[in-house]
Amino acid sequence: MRKDKTITIEGGRDDGRKFYIKEMGALKTEKWASKAIVALLSTGIDIPGLDESDGIEGLMKLDPKSIANALLTGMLKGLKYDVFEPLLDEMLSCMYYQSDLSKEMLTVENIDTYIEDVKTILTLRKEVITLHVGFDIAGKISNSLQSEDKETKEPTENTQIFPGTSET
Repeated sequence: MRKDKTITIEGGRDDGRKFYIKEMGALKTEKWASKAIVALLSTGIDIPGLDESDGIEGLMKLDPKSIANALLTGMLKGLKYDVFEPLLDEMLSCMYYQSDLSKEMLTVENIDTYIEDVKTILTLRKEVITLHVGFDIAGKISNSLQSEDKETKEPTENTQIFPGTSET
């Protein structure tokens, strides 16, 4: 049985709206992960321990810091949006707007009908990834970066995790 989850948005313009997240089928998940890996590798970056044929298992065996470095390096080395956009669009097939009466799959054509705040889209994308890999990648990356930061310098009262954010 596929995993699923209901998300209620708190805050922002979509406050109180409910969304249903459903896991892709095994084959679709494997193809999506393979395309993501090929897209990253096409930028010429080296992801230690990762091969194009690894699929989602390759992503799962990487530590969070490697994933973060690969994504950041890929973006800086020219990961083309026209290559990445179809992957984002495919993620929509896992997302549904949930009303009291029905669930409506989100599509490129209807997403603006149900979502007003870009933070909601990002939240749903994060939840899709978390549902598929079984852990919060963003949280693992953040924790990994915090651990590295603590090892390399004295913690400050307001340690910056990502540009524009902070954690105390």
